Amino acid sequence: MRLLQPIMPFLAEEVWQNIKNYFPMKEKALVIADFPRSDKDSIDEKVVSSMQLLQKIIVAVRNLRKQINLPPSREVTIVIKTADIKQTEMIEKYENYLHKLAKVGEMKLGTELEKPKSSIAAIVQDLEIYLSLEGLVDVQSEIIKLEKQVSLLEKESKIIESKLNNEKFLNRAPANIIAKEKEKFEEIKIKLDKTRNVLSGLK
Repeated sequence: MRLLQPIMPFLAEEVWQNIKNYFPMKEKALVIADFPRSDKDSIDEKVVSSMQLLQKIIVAVRNLRKQINLPPSREVTIVIKTADIKQTEMIEKYENYLHKLAKVGEMKLGTELEKPKSSIAAIVQDLEIYLSLEGLVDVQSEIIKLEKQVSLLEKESKIIESKLNNEKFLNRAPANIIAKEKEKFEEIKIKLDKTRNVLSGLK
């Protein structure tokens, strides 16, 4: 509440005065109260580390969902191959976060799990995360569509690469145009790699 006071002084003061009824404090008003101070002794590094890993897993699952343009409301099935039993137990402990924040329906955890058929993958530290595509997309139609995308991206990449290898273009074109072409080439390269990765997961 003390941190909120400069932004919303009247509301923060009213809430703080009500809180004082249950948790008495020495200051008469929030505006003159001390700012909170961190207590390093209260920080549990193990919990911090677990939360950081969990956050990365959630981001990875969300990114996998984006790769196949999955609606936010659609639940997914994921398989997480953990490095050891401690990781498995940690994810099981906080799996509710995955259900709510990454819209995960079914989840399988273990150190001996294999990559499911028709799935896309992500690596987080020493974890392997697989998102099953069964029931989410028409696999054959998706393969055809992605193969066409790969073909178009490869052609576009070759055109720009040829241009960037052309001495006449490099000598005559303004620096900002060359920079834009290089940036475009890198963007296409990244998109091509991601598309190939999705395609390999479907086959």
